Amino acid sequence: MGYLLAELVQVFFAVLVGFVMVLIFYYGGSLIPCIVFHSANNALKAFSAEGSMDPKVEMILNVVLIVVVLGGYLLYLVKVLPNKKVPE
Repeated sequence: MGYLLAELVQVFFAVLVGFVMVLIFYYGGSLIPCIVFHSANNALKAFSAEGSMDPKVEMILNVVLIVVVLGGYLLYLVKVLPNKKVPE
């Protein structure tokens, strides 16, 4: 049961991060912030020792990373950049 829950949490976070990255690309018009975040996230996972951290603490840190970095940048883009017009 623990393995299934861990997989479901990973899928949820992947979908959430993907959705936020789409919004960042939509408002910012550049893939560079998405590539930088994805690279940094992969690098942090690669250099962290597997199983060295309590899974609950790791999940909380992932949520904080997503909310602070991606959410903060998305809010910045929404406030600073003008809204794109959808062609009719």
